[in-house]
Amino acid sequence: MALLVVAVLSGCKEEVATPEAARPVRTVIVEAETGFESVTQTGEVVPMRALDLAFKVPGRVVKREVALGDLVQAGDLLASIDPRDIENSVAMAEADVAAAEAAEAAARAQADRQRQLFEKEIVAEAALQAAEAEAEAAKGRLDAARAGLASARDQRSYADLRAPVGGIVTAVLSDPGEVVAAGQSVVQIAEAGAREAAFNLSAELATEAVPGLSVHVTLLTDPTVVTAGTLREVSPVADPVTRTYRVLVTLPDAPAAMGFGAVVEGQVAVPVEGSFIIPAAAITAMDGAPAVYVVDSTMKLERRPVTVLRYEAETAVLSGGLTVGERVVTAGVSKLRPGQDVTLMEAAQ
Repeated sequence: MALLVVAVLSGCKEEVATPEAARPVRTVIVEAETGFESVTQTGEVVPMRALDLAFKVPGRVVKREVALGDLVQAGDLLASIDPRDIENSVAMAEADVAAAEAAEAAARAQADRQRQLFEKEIVAEAALQAAEAEAEAAKGRLDAARAGLASARDQRSYADLRAPVGGIVTAVLSDPGEVVAAGQSVVQIAEAGAREAAFNLSAELATEAVPGLSVHVTLLTDPTVVTAGTLREVSPVADPVTRTYRVLVTLPDAPAAMGFGAVVEGQVAVPVEGSFIIPAAAITAMDGAPAVYVVDSTMKLERRPVTVLRYEAETAVLSGGLTVGERVVTAGVSKLRPGQDVTLMEAAQ
């Protein structure tokens, strides 16, 4: 009977749950960033001056002497329009001058006759004044006709489009046979030697980009080709599609390998104040927003939201959510949960 009671009491004992072992985690201590942070962006080499060249007068293009990518020198012939319309304008201007000269001579002779008759008291003073006024008007018309002829003769040179500077043809916008208007772009030339690098920056980086900032530029295909540049301009308006800001960096001593269209990397030291840099692998999610796991004083995990300024290749730059001296988990965050007991892998090692 006693054995039976012991058996029953033994069966009534509750099973005691085995406590979960603390999980080892790898962590880093949060430190405030001071000084500078290196930021790298990819861009391309572009001409500093690109000239859109056009004829000063309308006409039909009869020949084009250059093609895309050609090297040209200042004064080289680029294209020509049919000169016959210009020659006709010159002929018409010459005829206008001849007619104006004849009219001016006749008006002057008439004024001289009226003056002689007035001196003999044959005509009234009003007739003399009218004749002299007509002579002055004829002289004015002659001056205008001569100015028109000079302008028409100047336009003879407008039939040929020549390069104002040496450079590279970067665009050909008209072909022989096409009728172009005055001022319509025909050829585009990138001025030789004047090069700069263009980068597209996010809004956060664009706010830190100021003219005069020194930029280290490296050719992407050959990292041994480097040069120093200076930030010249930051676009005040974002691209409507990419929402990025275009930044131009002058390259005064760019090597020949950094030709137009070459892909380059620009590296700049950006001052960092009041921010933290942690491994990107430490970032997890909390209610759809970035968060990290912090190890508290009782060696338990706390999931805390953070503000991410930007992501780099292997790091994340934070502007808030952490305090200097806190310990953040840097690996395996997808398998962790808030309140979980942990041990430090660094201490075990």
